Amino acid sequence: MILLLSDDLMDASKTIGHSRAAGKTVLQCRSIAMLMEQLKKPDVEKCIIDLQFPKLDLVELMQARPEGVAMIGYGSHVDAKRLGEARTLGFDEVMPRSKYFAMTV
Repeated sequence: MILLLSDDLMDASKTIGHSRAAGKTVLQCRSIAMLMEQLKKPDVEKCIIDLQFPKLDLVELMQARPEGVAMIGYGSHVDAKRLGEARTLGFDEVMPRSKYFAMTV
């Protein structure tokens, strides 16, 4: 199971379509509370995080990260501070939105 934290319909559509084509199941989490609840489930293998999600606390998210769950973050290329924060906190991959979506098409 892949969790996607995004409230953007286009982001979700692209990610879900790409993942389904690869045989993966994606659950779009439209709230931080939903993501935190889903992280407790044992079948989660990856979380894809829109780093511009409103009120997202990356420290809290990483503290809730279960062992073995890959964290992938994407965000605005002009928000170098946020991208850097995700890298520093231990995200497995962090990339600008354009690079992320070039990989999912």
